[in-house]
Amino acid sequence: MASAATLVQPSGEMWKKIRVELNEDVNTRDRDLAAIKDWLRKQPHLPDQWDDGRIMTFLRGCSFSLEKCKRKLDMYFTMRAACPEFFTNRDVNRPELAELVTKVQGAPLPGLTPNGRRVTICRGQISRGKIGALP
Repeated sequence: MASAATLVQPSGEMWKKIRVELNEDVNTRDRDLAAIKDWLRKQPHLPDQWDDGRIMTFLRGCSFSLEKCKRKLDMYFTMRAACPEFFTNRDVNRPELAELVTKVQGAPLPGLTPNGRRVTICRGQISRGKIGALP
């Protein structure tokens, strides 16, 4: 699988288009980040120390809507507390994960689409008998 260093990064013009699409304003981005960090500090049920990069990922995922970002962060931490097995102990040597690693393959393509998207190709080799029925 390619490492992040070998993947083509967006050009200056592409970054501008991406920022417009994400509603990211370089003039207010730091203020938005500070607002979310301040909000996290005031939430007794949420961790108040979280790195800026992860918060920026949430802000971008919410098109820099502070209220959407707050709801998404609250739900993220609620789910981490409710389903810790989904978020922790991801040791690929555990039997159930080791089997998954042998059955699913994926790799990002090195370039970007004309509109700045990164394409990841995935394939699975899971027998139908091993897939449980949905409730």
